[in-house]
Amino acid sequence: KTRMDYKGQELAEQLYQYIMLAFGLVGFIVGYVQQQLSTTVYFVLAGAVAAAIVVVPDWPWFNKHPIQWQKPRPKKKKKHNSQAAGGDDSSSASTSTSSD
Repeated sequence: KTRMDYKGQELAEQLYQYIMLAFGLVGFIVGYVQQQLSTTVYFVLAGAVAAAIVVVPDWPWFNKHPIQWQKPRPKKKKKHNSQAAGGDDSSSASTSTSSD
């Protein structure tokens, strides 16, 4: 299964912007010529649908630069040392002094 990488995200964003710009400009020109605002709105909505079809699915061309993850380090076993962990209470216990 493919996942979109960072370069693919950048490409998807650029494609979305170009598609919306193209449909918006064409829609504006056609709507201006026809003097019909609804034509412009329909073009923009068609551009949004076209952009969604192109950008939303996880197409293989959005994963041409997959991330190379590092292999995990092997776990080191920790030595159990009660003094290093602060488990020895004799040195940190408070001493009571009584002076008569």
